[in-house]
Amino acid sequence: MLAPFLMTSIAIGQGGRIGAAPPPSARAIRFSTDEGTWVSLDVSPNGRAIAFELLGDIYIMPVGGGPARAILTGTAFQSQPRFSRDGASLTYVSDGDGSDNIWIAGPGGEHPRALTTMRRATMLSPEWSADGRSIYATVFEGRTADLWRFDVATGAGEKIVPNANGAASLLVSTPPPGPYGAHVTADGKWLYYASVTPRPYGSRNGASSRLVRRDLATGRDEPVTVEEPVAMKPVTSPNGALLAYGAQARGQT
Repeated sequence: MLAPFLMTSIAIGQGGRIGAAPPPSARAIRFSTDEGTWVSLDVSPNGRAIAFELLGDIYIMPVGGGPARAILTGTAFQSQPRFSRDGASLTYVSDGDGSDNIWIAGPGGEHPRALTTMRRATMLSPEWSADGRSIYATVFEGRTADLWRFDVATGAGEKIVPNANGAASLLVSTPPPGPYGAHVTADGKWLYYASVTPRPYGSRNGASSRLVRRDLATGRDEPVTVEEPVAMKPVTSPNGALLAYGAQARGQT
């Protein structure tokens, strides 16, 4: 079930003044589906639940399948949920305050609050630190992307991996160049990410995306060698023995 939501229209009054018209009555919408597109998900640390986004709302469901329960709904567009390592909190991206920002709530959507207060940025791929004290996210304003770290207690942020892949190409509808898809290993030692360079305008060469990992103790980066020339979204297994990632090969992702 999709929880009730409100739609706000704009009314033009006398003298051309623009104001918010009274919202119509809320209405409940019920729907059933067994598939979705552009779905971002995360598995709870205890392996029992999946949090996922669908049509701008966040749901939770049993990992073995079954009914999904909406936990974050409303007029805001909410996406990319991630559980903290202890399972006590959920971070996600929401435009609930008028622009994309990092938010935090309880694992069932309780007590949502905005962690960041940026006004003109786009936020992607929030990721908890191993100790739960920080959240990493890709932030892009304008034509380049950077990787930031935000303090959970204060919301203070710092740019830790700046874009090193030049400026974005004009007239090319691709993400800005820079680091994307941060992932912190369970032991807190390594920060993995994908370093993306979009296709140059007029070039026959495609985009490139290489995997990198940073030693969080020293700040030094080193390449992660994989077979595919375009690799993205690196994730390590809880025991650190395996690396999963998305890739483009032979025209398929």
